[in-house]
Amino acid sequence: MIADFAARAVELPVDYEHQADSDLKERSGPVPAAGWIKDLKADERGLWGRVEWTAQARDLISQKAYRYLSPAFFYSKVGREITRLKGAGLVHKPALHLQALASEESDMDQETTLLARLVAFLKLPEGTTEEEVFAKLDELGRGIEETDAAAQRLESELADLQVIASQPDPARFVPIEVVKDLMQSRGRDLSERARERAETKVADALRSGHITPAMKDWATALCASDEASFAAFVTNHPPMWGHIVQPSGASAFPPETSRKTTGSDAEQAVCSQLGLKPDALET
Repeated sequence: MIADFAARAVELPVDYEHQADSDLKERSGPVPAAGWIKDLKADERGLWGRVEWTAQARDLISQKAYRYLSPAFFYSKVGREITRLKGAGLVHKPALHLQALASEESDMDQETTLLARLVAFLKLPEGTTEEEVFAKLDELGRGIEETDAAAQRLESELADLQVIASQPDPARFVPIEVVKDLMQSRGRDLSERARERAETKVADALRSGHITPAMKDWATALCASDEASFAAFVTNHPPMWGHIVQPSGASAFPPETSRKTTGSDAEQAVCSQLGLKPDALET
């Protein structure tokens, strides 16, 4: 505690009835100091403080208005060890056992608890000092800065890639609209060719008697969508009226060796009925 007092180099207050330790809402006004602890020392009897009293406090003490001094200490909840002298108060009932103040959480407790929580959060070994904790925090801070810088570089590179993607090389890439138009045009060409082939095959089937004129539209649609099915139909259904249109091999004209009629009574009767000359008939 003496080393802590010397390191802080701040005189500690002595007030009246520990008013400085009460809640701010409970205070009715300023908290005057009765004196200031200017120096500390220790011997086999305990801890001693050299106090510079105010004139008012000196009068009250001389008049025995206040007769006792009650010190206030900070302590650590972890080890329940006194760590710092906070000050003292002129009181009517001394409380040297610290029971009243020891039951309250102090600023020192908050500092100790925060340090312990940081050590646990950073997964540092027990007994890590405050300087080591701050060094670790600085290291993490530098890591975060480096990560932010890397993220910014990545974001910039991504933006560049987006620009490149929005302006593709025309020598290597074709716009999707052109590809769609090309595919649609090719589809129309294939459809038209299929239709033409279907019409040709249906016309052949119609001439050969495999289908009737009433079946033409149906046959055309089937052949255009599935040529194999139409071909199977033609193969499995021989022409019903094919013999009618089959070539006979006979000539439409009489042979050169035809002869004149003999002019019999029957022939003359036929010629008379047909209005022909008697010698018009040929065999």
